[in-house]
Amino acid sequence: MQKGNLKDFGSGTLFLLIGLGFMASSWTSLRIGTAIEMGPGYFPLVLGGILALFGLLIFLRGLRTTAEPIGSISLRAIGATCGSIILFAVLVYPLGFVASTFITIFVASLAAPDSSPTYAAGLSVLLTAFCWAVFILGLELPLPLFPAWMI
Repeated sequence: MQKGNLKDFGSGTLFLLIGLGFMASSWTSLRIGTAIEMGPGYFPLVLGGILALFGLLIFLRGLRTTAEPIGSISLRAIGATCGSIILFAVLVYPLGFVASTFITIFVASLAAPDSSPTYAAGLSVLLTAFCWAVFILGLELPLPLFPAWMI
């Protein structure tokens, strides 16, 4: 059995590089400020540091654990996840927030091999209501709720 966990090596390295990239970008191009008077670069710098720390910890855990075989890659999951993001971007203005969010969650929930259309529809209704409460009521995003032809 091989020493070292390839999954942890890969994900830890990716998190570490992304975190360091955000830290470098905010440090070199934005004003950081202080904890009391935060500049626009303060938040990305802190979040980048946290992500880099998690990446380092995951990478180090990969050194200590034994390798596990990497399973097959699920094209269904990749297609459903990426497709749902693209669907939301394409549909949000023509169909409105409610319909595009429902369709996005429905398609994304079908990524799991044991997901049924009934489960996906129920999850879509609940999460659409939650997203409406958070993004439309709470954050007051200026997105149309319904298509223009329905109003």
